[in-house]
Amino acid sequence: MITTSNDNFSSNERIILSFSNTCQSRGLEPNVIKITATSEGLDLAEERDGFDAKISELLKQHDRVGIFCINDNLAAFLYQEALMLGYKVPEQIAIVGFDGSAKSKELGITTIRQDIDTICNVCCSNLLAMIHKSKIYDASQTIPVSLIKCKTT
Repeated sequence: MITTSNDNFSSNERIILSFSNTCQSRGLEPNVIKITATSEGLDLAEERDGFDAKISELLKQHDRVGIFCINDNLAAFLYQEALMLGYKVPEQIAIVGFDGSAKSKELGITTIRQDIDTICNVCCSNLLAMIHKSKIYDASQTIPVSLIKCKTT
């Protein structure tokens, strides 16, 4: 997993914990790489050398590397960077983003899409229930996500 540095407006730490727990439950060793950019400023050009070095090291240990990015912006950067550095995507490096953004669709990046309409509907319904002091429908509702498979996996 590649993630940006944690900041005040981010849920990175919860996502990292969930990612790590999922890897471990499947007998895999999680590898979380934090880069210095934040979600507010994704000027990642300074990350180039470090990215190349980390990917080269992983490819010495494995025939193929899978990278889960904390968001689609980071996945887009890494996808373009991987191609520029001469890596074969998805043959050597598989990249998955998170958000289901227009950028992932435009570039053909595999992504995890959240159902934003349902999330907003549940949030608004619960907020209105709280305002009217009525029972909250389901305070811990699980809303499924979708894997949108494209050319990076």
